[in-house]
Amino acid sequence: MSDTPASAPVAPDAAPPVPLQSTFLTDLRDTILAGKSLYGDPTSPRAVEKLAELDAKIAFGRSIGEIAPPPPAWTPQRAAQERLAQEFPVDPTTPPHPELLAFQTGQIEALKGLDVREQANRAQAVVDDVGAKTSRISSRYAFARNETGEFLSGSQVVAELLKEAAVAI
Repeated sequence: MSDTPASAPVAPDAAPPVPLQSTFLTDLRDTILAGKSLYGDPTSPRAVEKLAELDAKIAFGRSIGEIAPPPPAWTPQRAAQERLAQEFPVDPTTPPHPELLAFQTGQIEALKGLDVREQANRAQAVVDDVGAKTSRISSRYAFARNETGEFLSGSQVVAELLKEAAVAI
């Protein structure tokens, strides 16, 4: 039996805590740059000197891994990646679960087995549903207006969504 106390188990996927010093330094730097600190104008000699000190401390903290690296610069590619990550939080390259895939395949096969009139009726039901209810995906068009100043119909919303999808494909 050991004399040392047992430590609490640590979850293997738990993120390490962010040191308070790192957020203090970066937040203070942002406050000074915004001109909202006791240093006043960020171009004043005192503010410039303090910013140089903070930049040095932040650079050192980043070099030893204590402070996270700065985010990458904004580019159209980064904006597209963030939007896709927000709208599609699941990685599309990950294959679906086999049972889910079997279910979806069965649903598609069932739709293929319907006659053309029933397929058209189901498609119209989807269009009507899109027009009547706003989802996270269709919300951009919920209050859009067409050429005559009226709200978009369900079929117009579906057409706009298909235009968006065509660009991605």
